[in-house]
Amino acid sequence: MIIILVYYLLANGYIYVSCDNGNLYGIQTDDKKDDGWCMWGGNSEHNK
Repeated sequence: MIIILVYYLLANGYIYVSCDNGNLYGIQTDDKKDDGWCMWGGNSEHNK
């Protein structure tokens, strides 16, 4: 079983997630507007 860790990154139409097995996975969303959360962690105030 692979456990997705809490933090994710959203950039250029991909959601990137880190997992407890040490791998980083990119899931394509097919929407280039899915962008702008280029940091691990944070909250809704990260751009202010």
